[in-house]
Amino acid sequence: MRKLIWSGVLALGLTVGVSAQADSGWGFYGSYWEPADVSGAFGVGGGISMEMIPNLRLDIRATSFSNLEKENAAGTSSLDVVPLEAIFLVVAPLAGRWGVYGGGGIGYYFISGDFSPNEGEGNVAVEPDNEIGGIILAGTEFNVVDNQRLRGSSRTTLFAEVTGRFVEANHAMVKSGSTDNADLSGVGANVGLMVRW
Repeated sequence: MRKLIWSGVLALGLTVGVSAQADSGWGFYGSYWEPADVSGAFGVGGGISMEMIPNLRLDIRATSFSNLEKENAAGTSSLDVVPLEAIFLVVAPLAGRWGVYGGGGIGYYFISGDFSPNEGEGNVAVEPDNEIGGIILAGTEFNVVDNQRLRGSSRTTLFAEVTGRFVEANHAMVKSGSTDNADLSGVGANVGLMVRW
């Protein structure tokens, strides 16, 4: 058992060490998400990127969306959703400063909400559950700044991407004992900056 634990620690250390020396970085972005059953919303996010092997990156991201609304016969719900997502991306450099990438991963979606019931009996609010879902995305990046003096070598890239999320939420609306779920699956887009070294 002790050997297994130390093997895991060593593997984690090697992964972090390789990532720290490779094409890794951090960034932030503006985002838009258009789920199927609720109104679309703009959000902001940030994350870190780690190159696992050449041309394969792991991105860990968190995004915040507020006031995704849905109406039904029971009333109106306003949801706040924070996706925390781990995404594996295959990167393909193009000529010059351009590159493209694509991939997918899993997410844990922190969901909270407010419910405004219509008049009538049996309309009550239920706190929505956090959910597990998936994400796919494709994007392009453009190298806007090269700096050979900072940490030996760094660059700043502008990126734009389209996303597709797959998640369903217990939607915080109950009428006469039946729960109204919300399909949060839908498309979106991100635009942001990433600093890499």
